[in-house]
Order: sequence, then structure tokens, then C-alpha cells
Amino acid sequence: MMKRILMVFILAAVLCICGCQADDIQVKNMKTVTGNVINVNGICFSMEKAENKKEVKPEKPNGYYNYYEEQQGYHYFVVSGEAANESGQAVDAEHILVRGKNDENVCEGKLLFANEQESDLIKNLGVGETRKFYFVILVKEGEPDPSGIEIYFNEGFREQEENGSYDELSIWKLE
Repeated sequence: MMKRILMVFILAAVLCICGCQADDIQVKNMKTVTGNVINVNGICFSMEKAENKKEVKPEKPNGYYNYYEEQQGYHYFVVSGEAANESGQAVDAEHILVRGKNDENVCEGKLLFANEQESDLIKNLGVGETRKFYFVILVKEGEPDPSGIEIYFNEGFREQEENGSYDELSIWKLE
């Protein structure tokens, strides 16, 4: 009888542990920053504004360009400003995980940059370049906007390995 009770307890503990870890993102180092400026591994992001938008387009669209169209039942929470790459390395935003977060929800996001003419949204920031940036977070209507942005990345902005941990998490608390 005692063995059965112990087995049931162990099985319940294993199920609980597996269920609780399903959404965890592992990181080696974490920092939290408040204010309008954050330095992420040598990229200095200076926030100019945070706003809600139905669509996200470049400042001066021209010809064919990338944009995020309106999504029924959602809006975009967009933090924008200037990004200066002082890291000595080119950056591919596809290798950076971005999430908007508040006390209740986590929303997936993207990091984008404007091209030189500000006519397109791109994913790369070259060495020594300064460009307009956009953290774009999709938020369900009726839910609160993020109060912070989580920025997950690896040293050298290298691609994330499958099931691996990120080297760094920078949490940008928005004021």
C-alpha cells in the first residue's frame, strides 16, 4: 500500500513539473532596464515613442515594401526610435526573440529596422549603422498593452540552437 501511494505521489510530481516547464525560455544572464534607452550587446536603442497602430508601415513607403497589415481583433503595439549598432557585428533580427509582457500576458513580437531611405522594413542592421527601429507586438483587443519588452539573444547575435538556452535576456521596462 505504501509503495502505491509513493508511486502516485511521484507520478503527480512528474506531471506537475513537466506541465509547469512547457513555456519556459532558458537564459544564462538577465538584466532589467528602465527609461528611454537600452543597450543590447552593443546596440543602443533610444525610444522616441510607443503607440498603438492598426497597420505597421515604413515612414516613407515607396514602390514595393514590407508592412504588417491590419489583423481583425488585434492591434499593434509599436515602440520606435533610433538604433545605433556599436557592437562591431552585423545584426540579423531573425536571431533575436522579442516578446511584449505585462502582469497578465505575453505577446509575441518582432524587431525591424527601416532601410536607408525609410521606405521599407528590413531585418538587418550593419556594423556602425544607425537606423530607425520598430519593436512590433501584436496585442489582442481588450487586453492591456505591454509594460515591458523582453529581448532574448545570443552572444554575437548568432542563431538560436534548437532547444538551447539564450545567452542573454534584456527586459526593457517602458515608462
